[in-house]
Amino acid sequence: MDSLRVLDTDPVDYLVTPRVLASMIAGPILNVLCFMMGIGASVWLADLMYNVPANIIVDSARRALTDFDIFTSMIKSWVFGTIVSVVSCRLVL
Repeated sequence: MDSLRVLDTDPVDYLVTPRVLASMIAGPILNVLCFMMGIGASVWLADLMYNVPANIIVDSARRALTDFDIFTSMIKSWVFGTIVSVVSCRLVL
């Protein structure tokens, strides 16, 4: 921190902004990855344990999920990623 002040560099621009932007991008990406891993695991377990075909699981998930569910999930992951990064950067600085 002291070296940034000696160089007359704003610590917020140099340290906080990249972390907040990375969290804003990583949150929705992780949300999609977790969603896909959950669907993949349920397809795998349904096929392995109960001999249920994959197309039945995927069709059931497609009917149960609406576009609004996916949209709100993406917005929530974006907001939570932003809040977590801002709060953690504020506690450190």
